[in-house]
Amino acid sequence: MNNSIDLLDFSNPGHIKIALLSSGISINSQDVFNNPLYAENQFPYGYSNDEIKNYSRVPAEIVLPQEVYCGLHLRKDSPWKLGINQNEFILKYNDKIVMPITFIPRPNFYGKPLSNGQFCEKVTVLYGNKHILSFFTRGYCHYFSVNKQCKFCSLNPTRGSYGKSNELFVKPEIAREAAKVAFELYNDLLYVNHCSGTHKDNDLGLKFQIDVLKAISEVTPPKIKQHMLTMPPDRLNMLEDLKKAGLHTINFALEVFDKDKFAVICEGKNTLYGRDKFFEAFKKAVDVFGKGNSYCNFVGGLESIDSMAEGFDYLASIGIAPSINVFHPDPKSKLNKKAPPSIDYLLKMGQLQASIYKKNKFIPIYPVGGTRNSLDTEAWRGLFD
Repeated sequence: MNNSIDLLDFSNPGHIKIALLSSGISINSQDVFNNPLYAENQFPYGYSNDEIKNYSRVPAEIVLPQEVYCGLHLRKDSPWKLGINQNEFILKYNDKIVMPITFIPRPNFYGKPLSNGQFCEKVTVLYGNKHILSFFTRGYCHYFSVNKQCKFCSLNPTRGSYGKSNELFVKPEIAREAAKVAFELYNDLLYVNHCSGTHKDNDLGLKFQIDVLKAISEVTPPKIKQHMLTMPPDRLNMLEDLKKAGLHTINFALEVFDKDKFAVICEGKNTLYGRDKFFEAFKKAVDVFGKGNSYCNFVGGLESIDSMAEGFDYLASIGIAPSINVFHPDPKSKLNKKAPPSIDYLLKMGQLQASIYKKNKFIPIYPVGGTRNSLDTEAWRGLFD
């Protein structure tokens, strides 16, 4: 546990989010999660809770004041505690009440059956905040097959355990059907997120995502923006096909800027695609989608702040905005023993990101609400100034 608690402003939900991403949260009663009114985690990607087996349902996010969404990472030794006071959920630091919290209400499209026999939430979910409809098109990553997966990732083990009831390969027809149900029944959506495990053939993998994107775009209301986090293709002109299919913003997951750390932590991406090709893909993305509509995903906590600053500066110079997900040690990942980043590290990282966004007039991928394990939106909003 880090010792930089004195750096926090306890009235600032952005600071509290940093603390919870660093230290996790503990609970003292199973009754906290026995509430069917809140959206339960469907585990489409990974899980980071060391106590998850004790509960039949666990929310994916905590909602802090000012619509700050934070990932729920259960840590039994955390001084941050979730409890109930007079029928209200509260967050405590040791014995001190810090602020009220809540969870995302269970959306009314959950539990709706689709034509393939699946429930809607096994094809698409709220993910990150209440405004994001997410499709995990392929719940499998080829890099696990050759033991070259990113060392922080737990996609395949999760899909073989807690997330095994999710649709493994989402086809365009069922994606369109699920999206239509969600759009008709749920009015808070502003974004659609497309994500996928890496395919053995990068171009074929992206072609599958393009087909799903087209199908969803056909039924998407005009106000809703389409975003994709993906592995870049080998044929970079395929990015033009993505834009034609309705994509607004794109994010390639480099994860780590430091060249040596990238080679170790992201072995598959390094040896089967190549770091230099990522930067070619970033430049092409700016050509197709424009400055500020193309992003590079980092995992915050895997390299030094100086290394991240170097990466931010270079990427900004070519029109790429940094997007960061904070590292969390998933039990089934190769970095399961690595500690999360400290409060001090995350505050510096958030301040660095805020300065890059201001200097380059970048906006985050999800300006309304942000996402649970990212500080992009909070940095942009000035919560770390």
